[in-house]
Amino acid sequence: LEGERYYFIHDKTYNVKKGMLVLIHPNVIHKTIKAERSDHERLLINIHPAIMKQYAQGFDSQDWFSGFDVDRPVLALNISNQSQLRE
Repeated sequence: LEGERYYFIHDKTYNVKKGMLVLIHPNVIHKTIKAERSDHERLLINIHPAIMKQYAQGFDSQDWFSGFDVDRPVLALNISNQSQLRE
């Protein structure tokens, strides 16, 4: 939502900023680390995979969740997708 963090997920570190979405598959090792700017605001939600699949189908005509996998857990959302997610 605001600020930035580093996310260690599986075996890589990602710089995550406002407008980015992180989906971590169940049982994947992960942690967050403060970035240069230590203040941040984020929203954490645990969702069962079956529910996530249903939810993802409701966004536009595209399934923009399909780009996620264990090796690609971070997605930079465009303004339209950010607005949809906040609704």
